[in-house]
Formats: sequence, C-alpha cells, structure tokens
Amino acid sequence: MRNIQRRFHENLWTISLRRFFLLTLSPALLVFIYTALLASPMYISMSKFAIRNMEAGGGLVGGFDLIQQFVGRGDNSTAGDSYLIAQYVVSWDIFSKIDARLGLKEHFQDTGRDLISRLSGRATQEDILDYWAWVVKLDFDRDTGLISCQVKAYTPEMAQRINKLLIEYSEALINEMNRRGHQDSLDMAQAEVKTAEERLSRAHAAMRQMREKTTHISAQTAAETLQTIIVNLEVEAAKTAAELKEARAYMRDDSPAVETLKRRLSAINDQLASERGKLSGMNAESQDREYFSAVVGALENMQLEEEFARQQYTAALATLEAARIRSDAKNRYLVAFEPPLLPDESLYPPILKSTFLTFLGTMLLLGLGSLITAAVREHAGF
Repeated sequence: MRNIQRRFHENLWTISLRRFFLLTLSPALLVFIYTALLASPMYISMSKFAIRNMEAGGGLVGGFDLIQQFVGRGDNSTAGDSYLIAQYVVSWDIFSKIDARLGLKEHFQDTGRDLISRLSGRATQEDILDYWAWVVKLDFDRDTGLISCQVKAYTPEMAQRINKLLIEYSEALINEMNRRGHQDSLDMAQAEVKTAEERLSRAHAAMRQMREKTTHISAQTAAETLQTIIVNLEVEAAKTAAELKEARAYMRDDSPAVETLKRRLSAINDQLASERGKLSGMNAESQDREYFSAVVGALENMQLEEEFARQQYTAALATLEAARIRSDAKNRYLVAFEPPLLPDESLYPPILKSTFLTFLGTMLLLGLGSLITAAVREHAGF
C-alpha cells in the first residue's frame, strides 16, 4: 500500500514538473531564444516637442517664463492641436510622404529580417497602418503639453531620419493650419471692409444728392436758417406794431399811413405764421410743411446713416489691419526641444524583460488553471 502511494506521489510530482516545464519554462525559453538569437535588432529614436500658442502666452518671453511655457500646464488651444498631430503621425498621408522619401516599405519588408517583426510583403493598406502605428509611438502629456515620439527601425540612421521627418511634416501641418486660419480671417476682414465702403459710398451719394436738391448742408443748418428767419420776422412784426400804435396815437384808423402799417403788419404776421408752421409742422401750407419735414427728417436719417457707415468702415479697417499683422506672424509653433537622437544600441526587442514577462504570465495562467481544476474536481467529488 505504501509503495502504491509513493508511486502515485512520484507520478503526480513528475506530471506537475512536466506541466510546469511545458506551460511556463518552455514559452519563456522560446521567447528568450527568439529575442536573443532570432529576432532582428531594432533601434529606437526618441524626441520630444511641444506646440505653443504665442497668443495665449502674450508673446515671447524669456527666463523662467520661457521654461514655464514648455513645462507648464498645456492650454486648451494647443491640446486640440496636439491630439491632431497624434492622429496625423499615424495616418496614411504622412506614411506615404515619408515612404516616398525614405522607402519605408523596402526597409520594413526586407526579407533579411525576422519573419515576426518585419512587414508582410502582401500587407494591405490597413495592415501597413497597423504596422506603422506599432513602429511610431506618440505620447501626449496633457498636464505639461509635451509630446514624446519614439520610432523603431532596423538601422539607427533610418530611425532618426523617420523621426526627423515626422517632426518636419507635423510642423508643416501646423504652419498650414496657421496659414489657412489667417487667410480666412483676412478674407473675412476684406469682405467686411468692402461692405463698409459700399455703405459709406451710398450714404455720401445720398447726402450729396439731398444737398444739391435742397441747398441745405444739414438738418441743423436748415433749422437754424428757418429759426433766423422767424426771429427776424418777429423783430420786424414788433417794430411794425410799435409804429402802428404810435401812428394811431395821432392819426385816424382810416388814414393812409395807418392802413399801410396795418397791411404791412398783417403780411408780416402771415409770413411769421407760415414760417412757424414750417418749423413746428402745424398751421402751415401743406406743401411747405411736407417740404420742410421731409427735408429735415431725410437729412437727419442720412446723417445718422453716414455716421454709422463711417464708424463701421473705421472698425473694419482696424480689423483688417489686425488680420494683416496676424497673417504675417505665426501664433502656433512646433518646438522640438529634444531633437531626434541617433541611437547607439538596440533596445528592441528587450530580451530579459520579454522573457520575464512571458514566464510571469504563464505562471499566473498555470496557477489560475490549477485553482479552477481543483475547484471543479472538488465540486465533482473526485
């Protein structure tokens, strides 16, 4: 009985060792052999850059403020640009441009490289984009606004050149965004100036036609002229009334001199009433009332329109000048404060790290599988 138990435990131990070797040591050993002996070494070129908004910072600064610009908290205006760059560097457009200059497909499809890491010769566009996203890794730190770029290639020179072109084309994209944004602002400002010019020209033409028609320079001038006429008539009426009163003191009412003064005073009063009617718009002939009211109202409206048009034109010119100044300067810059370096050693694949992680992962899977198996056997009763 003891021999049977000993042989059972020995067989169980042998099975456990075989399982451990098969499920943990063998995968780790295979990974070690591949990464150390079979895998083609790849070199990683690293760079760091940032997109800065000079409008948000209020212009160029120096000293500590300049450091704060690069390591301070990223603003929302550049965060969107950074995410855009992160998507652009893994796009087909930038891959095609770099492939045309460096021959990326020939480099990564080299049959002299190991089968696992190289790009398949029958790769579709989607496969190429997936592979390109594996080659290029971009990390964006929202708190600092810094962008870290890592590029893998089979030679140090190729990795560095790819990284440089990524920064070059990303900067070109930022510049194009600046140019188009400024051009749109300039076009809108020019259109606004043209509209304001047309409005001001129409106001000037209407004022000129009204002045030529009425001989009045402005509504205020017309009112002042009419008021002067009324004052003069009032003075003349008062003087004539005084003369009439004086004549009546020693002449009869039916005397020629008194009759003359009466007719003169009546004519002055009629004229005064007519002029007052023109000024107030009441008790005047309809033709005169319509004429003066229309002239004064039209002149006032035209003067207001001319003033508003002039203010609009002045504001449009100021906006156009500001747009021209902005169009001559970039407000967003891509600054590579850590340029792509030429790697001097192969960092991919990481031999020890890959082996250890494979061993650790298989150990965890084996342990989890053992626990599940034990639980099932205990529940089943065998």
